[in-house]
Order: sequence, then C-alpha cells, then structure tokens
Amino acid sequence: MDYATLARKMLEVGGKQARAYIKAQLKKDAANRYSLQAEWMLPSLRNKYGLRSGSYTGKWINVLCDGTSILIWLNPFESTAELNICDGATYCPDVIFGINLVPGSIAHDVWYIELEKIAAAFGIDVAIARKIGDDLFKSVNLAENAGKAGAKTITSLTYWGVRIGGGIYHKPSKLALLLALSVALAGCAGCVSTDFENPGEYQPPIYVKSE
Repeated sequence: MDYATLARKMLEVGGKQARAYIKAQLKKDAANRYSLQAEWMLPSLRNKYGLRSGSYTGKWINVLCDGTSILIWLNPFESTAELNICDGATYCPDVIFGINLVPGSIAHDVWYIELEKIAAAFGIDVAIARKIGDDLFKSVNLAENAGKAGAKTITSLTYWGVRIGGGIYHKPSKLALLLALSVALAGCAGCVSTDFENPGEYQPPIYVKSE
C-alpha cells in the first residue's frame, strides 16, 4: 500500500488506525535507548536567532557561532539503564511509516540536556535556545529522511508536537500528536523546511540501539 492510499484510509476511519499504530509503537519503543559511537558533525545552521559570536564546549555537545552561522557537533556517548541520554522520540514512535526520527532525537536530547548552559554561554533566553534545539530536531530529520515518501509530513507533525507540547526534554503532547496526525497526513498543513545552510553536507550519525 502506498503512502497516499494509507493516508486516505486513515482519514476515512477518523484516525482509528493512527491511534492503534501509535499505541503499538509507543509500547514497543518504551525501553529504547541509543548510544552515539563517534563524533557527529552537523551542517551549519542559519543564525536566525540572534546569537552573538562565541562558543560552548559541553560534555556531549559543542556549539560555535561566528554571528552568521551556527556549527554544532556531538561527542560520543553511551546510554545506559542508569543514564539514558537518548531514548528516541519520547511519547512518539521512533520510526513512523519508515521515517526514522532517531537521529533528530539524538541531537535534540543532547541539546536539551545542556540547554540552560548553552543559553547562558550565548547570553540568550532559554526559550530561544529551546527553539534552536527544536529546529535542529526537524532539520536533522528532514536530512536523514530526504527523498522518502512522507518525510516532510511526518517531520512537520513531530516538530509541531515538540513546539506545542514543549516541557522537559522533548515530550510532545500525546493529544497534539494524535489530533495532528490525520490533518498532517491529508496535506501537510504547516509543513516545515530545513534550517541547515547546506543540507547536502549532512552525514548520518553512527549510533547503536543499546541493549
């Protein structure tokens, strides 16, 4: 069944299949944790946030801004039962209809862990720093899934779930996710675009699903 047909069928039954799919995937993903095995350099982000020139060197994430562009790279980390640094897309399946949200979640989780320190380093409000982390989430997911059917729709859905839900780390509202699903699948209202300056430079992270 192709993506368009699946979307129509989901809409026809008022999202019943969507809810069943989400519930099944949430149960499956509940204990997931992911570890980054090598340093991961991301394409530069456009500095539309007003960050001043400066740098931040953290335990798991590093940020460099020249006033025009923002360069971000992650240090390797191991997620354990005691310290689960990345659990995938919290309150959302890690993979939705073949769209892999794990890479975006790796970047997003680590950014959120060091969120307040990053904000302090650049003298910005925490809300602005959170917006950068959320934009990083969508930009990575768009790049990771480039060329896949439904990539922009699913990325838009999960991005707005994050932005609307907010809160600690990246726990979007379950209600927002389920309500948005049928609308997003119908036509990708509110579709997002990348904030990477050169998305073609994207290289996937080297990560493993921890046991």
